[in-house]
Amino acid sequence: MTYKVIITPDAIQNIDDALVYYKFKASAKVARDFIEDYRKTLKDIQKTKYFQIFFDDFRGKPMKKFPYIVFIPSMKNVNTLR
Repeated sequence: MTYKVIITPDAIQNIDDALVYYKFKASAKVARDFIEDYRKTLKDIQKTKYFQIFFDDFRGKPMKKFPYIVFIPSMKNVNTLR
């Protein structure tokens, strides 16, 4: 089953902050690699919502190349993930 992912305004701000950081502290290529890794992580999340529990109400999927975790609510019978 594929789930619909809704990215919250706070998540968008965090992504933007990371992009600015990587672009100016590393390079534009590193920033592009970050976005690609983020997109791959979202695709994994869309396929299944069952990942490691980090908090009572949140599961998380670590990004493969960058030190970030994408969190999702751990609600049962949910087809839209925020």
